[in-house]
Amino acid sequence: MELDNFSKDGSDMVSDVINTTVFMSIAYGIIWKICPMLSKVKEEFRASFADNILNFFYVPLLCYFAVASVTNLWAWGLHGRWLATCYESYLFLLLYVSKNTMRTFSSLMLGDKKETIVLIHIHHVISVACYGFALYSSRFHFYACLDGVCEVSVIFLNNKQIWRNMGWSKQNKLYILNAHCLAITWMLTRVTLFPVWMYLWCKDHYMYPEIVERESYFEAIVYPTTTFVLWLMSISWFIPIVSELGRLIGLSPGKKENKSA
Repeated sequence: MELDNFSKDGSDMVSDVINTTVFMSIAYGIIWKICPMLSKVKEEFRASFADNILNFFYVPLLCYFAVASVTNLWAWGLHGRWLATCYESYLFLLLYVSKNTMRTFSSLMLGDKKETIVLIHIHHVISVACYGFALYSSRFHFYACLDGVCEVSVIFLNNKQIWRNMGWSKQNKLYILNAHCLAITWMLTRVTLFPVWMYLWCKDHYMYPEIVERESYFEAIVYPTTTFVLWLMSISWFIPIVSELGRLIGLSPGKKENKSA
């Protein structure tokens, strides 16, 4: 197996981002248009529902590129973690930056009233800045994609949101199975993975100080800080995920949930 070390020059990269963002916008616009035919979701939540439908197809693809990139780049040691790139890592960063740029602007234009939309905007702006810089610099693709493995849990979170927007009953074996998968993947790919990310990052900096000279202040400060904040947020979000699962299977105090929220 040979390392691709895939990269493009600045103009081609910008062209890819623009074209992919336009494609994502068209796909999102079509879904947004047909949303009323799929569910009686309130108009103020229509933008989020359209995003959930798009994510049903987009997130699994993103997860594939993230996992494939980590597997490929890890095999090449320090060089793979810091300086190497591959085709899959390029596609992961390209898709993430393009889609979440589109999502931020579309939610502002369409007046998305989702309860957590402000936090989502902040998350998207910071993550697009980090991933965009990694895409531009062709460095730290491994660490970017390792963080991106957390998107595996979004598959099941997205399923949950679609289920609720469709108004289906929560006392359903598929919904309960999805709740189990959400709790497990959230623990593995967020609560556990982010500390592993920070350990590897600190270990590389301690053991290979000579390579740190190639690192910018933005990379040295913003990347680990963002991952640490995401870890804290993931812990806080894990509590309601586990609480809902407990209610669904009758382990938590209170009545079992029998209808969509």
